[in-house]
Amino acid sequence: MLDTFRISVCLYIFVPAFISSTLAEDSIKYDDLDTWEAPPEIRNNFVYYLSGFDFEDRPIWIAETGKWDARKIFDAGGEQLKMLNKHIDQALYRYNQSLSIRSTPESPVTEGVVLLDMEGYDMRQLGHTRTIQWVFKKAHDVEVVARRMAKGFMINVNFIGERLINILKPVLGPSLARTDIYGTNNGTWIPKLLRHLPKESLPAFYGGSADFVPAAVYG
Repeated sequence: MLDTFRISVCLYIFVPAFISSTLAEDSIKYDDLDTWEAPPEIRNNFVYYLSGFDFEDRPIWIAETGKWDARKIFDAGGEQLKMLNKHIDQALYRYNQSLSIRSTPESPVTEGVVLLDMEGYDMRQLGHTRTIQWVFKKAHDVEVVARRMAKGFMINVNFIGERLINILKPVLGPSLARTDIYGTNNGTWIPKLLRHLPKESLPAFYGGSADFVPAAVYG
């Protein structure tokens, strides 16, 4: 516990020092996000999916981000980090595009719903400075898109996940204000999810239907 505390303190002190240099870098622009496909080592380890639509026809996007091992990509080095960056940018692009799927002139859809499952997030990720620096950078891109998020959910947030959320608050503050954050007790958050989201739009392990099929899977 003491080591965890020490690392958390170091992150609070040193992460802000990375912000200015991080924001100074120009964002990479892509013109092929409609057709580009990430390599298997990225696609299979950073899965996200359009699970369905809520009661107001807003798209519901789910990502098991606790299992996203960004540190592994940093350890590998080379081209993989560029591919991961593009993969995340493509996810944000697809989120924006999905708002039009069920939108009509009579009932426009201008926002979506996001569910992030933090199960599996551990100190190996939080304690790696370069990974946290990268997460902080991508959080700025996420926040721009999250302005079009009606509701967010973060589930299975353990002690380490809470530390990450606190670190990202300076960037994600506005979107976190629209996000419900729950711990690892599914008996607490499943009923809450089902107040907002239809069972047929959720996998069974999130309280959804046994015959659930996602609208689209990317991974």
